[in-house]
Amino acid sequence: ETVKHHRQTFAGAPGDTGAFDSPRVELLNQWREVLHSAPLGEELQGDNLEVIKELLQYHPAAKEKIGLGLQGIKVDWAPPNHH
Repeated sequence: ETVKHHRQTFAGAPGDTGAFDSPRVELLNQWREVLHSAPLGEELQGDNLEVIKELLQYHPAAKEKIGLGLQGIKVDWAPPNHH
């Protein structure tokens, strides 16, 4: 499953903990770093991959996205919306 990259903020302003607890805030900060530093279209590796795999567990459709297992994750532009 590919994680689509939209270069948009995730739930609130930087540093705004809102309804999130500290570990989740730290994970979101790491997510932002991955999004802004990973080369577009290339498979994530190492720590970057681990951060996104951990974050994926919070996705409402995590089971469907993971399926029988991940083949890889990359940061990329989302395809045009065809609705």
